[in-house]
Amino acid sequence: MSEANVGLRKLLYLPWVYSTFQWAVGAKKYRRVLVEEFIRPQPGETILDIGCGTGEIVDSLKGCTYIGFDANPGYIETAQRLRKGDCTFHCSRVSEANVSALGTFDAVLAMSVIHHLDDDEAEQLFAIAKKVVKPGGRLITIDPCYSDDQDRLRKWMVGQDRGQNVRHRDRYIELAHQQFPNVRSAVRHDLLILPYSFCALECRL
Repeated sequence: MSEANVGLRKLLYLPWVYSTFQWAVGAKKYRRVLVEEFIRPQPGETILDIGCGTGEIVDSLKGCTYIGFDANPGYIETAQRLRKGDCTFHCSRVSEANVSALGTFDAVLAMSVIHHLDDDEAEQLFAIAKKVVKPGGRLITIDPCYSDDQDRLRKWMVGQDRGQNVRHRDRYIELAHQQFPNVRSAVRHDLLILPYSFCALECRL
């Protein structure tokens, strides 16, 4: 995993700094759009969240069984303390071994994760997701991106992200297609208060 973790960006490892920053840049809209337009959760569904952070999305997944993984102990402690409902959190990086034991899922989420991974690591994530998604289920990803219709300011802002593997929209799609034949993509420039661009993927077998 490749990240720029110097200066102010290093502070984002602290849960309260991370949550405050998310609030300040308007991440509430980001999560709402992601849930309503891409995840579209249904009551009774099982959801695996890879890189769940502090688990704030749980509040938008009522009626679902949710399992979140994150390698940051502070994020997981915060999630376990604050999130209620049918949710479980694990402080660990996701691997085929520790996820396969949990069964299969209607939806697998990887939100703002893949741009922290090099191509080999990203390919492993897509392969793991393929193994644990149910027939008819989906993998949903969203990451900062470059795109052909992006203005200079958004391109510059995305380049400042602490994730060191921000890709063009087309490259995210290429990586997903290695495991998932059906990939729907959307580039959004309006999800944060900041001028930023995101690529969301809905991947199905």
